Amino acid sequence: VGHLLTGTVTWAPDSVWVMLQLLTADDVPAWTNQYSLPLTAMELLNTQREVARQVASTLGVAFPSASESRAEGSATDVVAYRHFLTGLVSAHVQDAASIQAGIREMERAVALDPEFGDAWGQLAGLYLMDWWDGSAELSQRDRALETLEEARKHAPDGIHTLLTEASVAFRVDRDFSTAIEMYRRAASRRPSDV
Repeated sequence: VGHLLTGTVTWAPDSVWVMLQLLTADDVPAWTNQYSLPLTAMELLNTQREVARQVASTLGVAFPSASESRAEGSATDVVAYRHFLTGLVSAHVQDAASIQAGIREMERAVALDPEFGDAWGQLAGLYLMDWWDGSAELSQRDRALETLEEARKHAPDGIHTLLTEASVAFRVDRDFSTAIEMYRRAASRRPSDV
């Protein structure tokens, strides 16, 4: 690893304060910035894009235009995005209680932003995990498949949709060649997430 982006985020009811630092492998700051922002979706998403542009510039890599980098299925509601991120962190542990916490957060995310394809894809994956580990009834598998349809509608090529499709092929259909193909497709889109 050549660089590491670190930071802190402090949330308030109507604002957020972010302090970021890009460190070299020798722990030397290559870039530092801080932001105090109103808690609006556009402001946060624009700042996220600006941070990515500045980090890319510091690293000397090309940064895509706005139309190229607008992710299919991404959030438009900042509170929904916050629930999504909290759900990702919760579910990362992958025990029954954490999966349930992740499900609750993803359900809140899609309730606030019904076109948030990444959240639909992740929610489908969590329902599937809940069923697969034996904590839930067969109906949870069916709920995963229904939710995956929502993900396909809003983000057919989204990373969370592709990963859940691969899990369905593997765990439900027992179609291992399709599962491998879907995992490869997901990896080609965002190798760091697979």
